[in-house]
Amino acid sequence: MILILSGSNDRHAIHVAEQLRQRGASVVSFNPARFPREAQVSLSYTPAGMVRQLLCVDGQEIDLAGLQAVWYRRPEKPIAPSAVRDRSARAFVEQECSMFVQDLWSYLDCFWLPAAPYIVRHGE
Repeated sequence: MILILSGSNDRHAIHVAEQLRQRGASVVSFNPARFPREAQVSLSYTPAGMVRQLLCVDGQEIDLAGLQAVWYRRPEKPIAPSAVRDRSARAFVEQECSMFVQDLWSYLDCFWLPAAPYIVRHGE
């Protein structure tokens, strides 16, 4: 499975995802701005000590351990739910969610394009 991390209206990412699907690849596109409003991401440990990483979006549960590759294409930052109205609380929720997904991405053992997020951030 290939995960594309990008904005919702990224025409290039949409086109590449379609091309990959036509070639038989299993592709999931995810905009991190949907977390935690419309998507759930979890990181847990099994009784045997194995890490379990799940992405739940649009009624689909994706086991991130099954990823072969991630295309890190301009993902947007998480956005707090509209119920969080206080400005400082929103900022806190969004910062915590951003740090969580960055940590989650760093746990993924797969090929990254163009590079792992920490390398991309360093290059920026």
